[in-house]
Amino acid sequence: MFAVVRIDRRVSRYPTAQDELAFYTHDMNGRFMYLSKSAERVLNHNPARWLERPFWDALTDNPCNDHIRSCEWKSQLEPSVAGRICEIFDRDGQRVRLKYWSVHVLHEGVPIGLTGIVRRLQDCSHGATELSEVDEKELMAKVATLSDVEERVIELVIDGTMNKKMAVILDVAVRTIESRRARAMAKLKTRTLSELVQLWVHVRRIRARNKSTNDNTL
Repeated sequence: MFAVVRIDRRVSRYPTAQDELAFYTHDMNGRFMYLSKSAERVLNHNPARWLERPFWDALTDNPCNDHIRSCEWKSQLEPSVAGRICEIFDRDGQRVRLKYWSVHVLHEGVPIGLTGIVRRLQDCSHGATELSEVDEKELMAKVATLSDVEERVIELVIDGTMNKKMAVILDVAVRTIESRRARAMAKLKTRTLSELVQLWVHVRRIRARNKSTNDNTL
């Protein structure tokens, strides 16, 4: 517990991390023993109300949750170092897609729970306001300044890929990923990952619309 509290204090120094990530620890029955304050924003749940409650209670009927439910039936929760997708209901009853990473908490070599990180995945088909024609042109002019690697990094970020996996995919160092992401965000004039995701929703829509228009003219 002391370790995760220290993590929460460190995270509080970095506003972007608070916007994007929540930290948790639960026992082998799925009951939360710790949920960071950032869960209020990331999960739209009051962390205090989930202590000692199993996370199963929040799961939707989405098939992406089948793996977690199979672990529940087997009474043996498994770590997810590579990351898995799940879907929950938030406190307003809205469906929220998440990606989570976890490792075992060990006591004398015996697993007694899991601790991990969860990130909210943006739905790129909903929730973005329409841009004017002038705004679209300005946005795409900014996008045109991105290098191929910077744009690839953005796409991987939007898909919820973590830095280490990006480094493997792109065959570069982790610090290179971080610098390219920072450079891309500066070119696009975004300050947080949330702003980056919202902006890139528009980019994908514009490109999809243009592609459809071009296909119809062939």
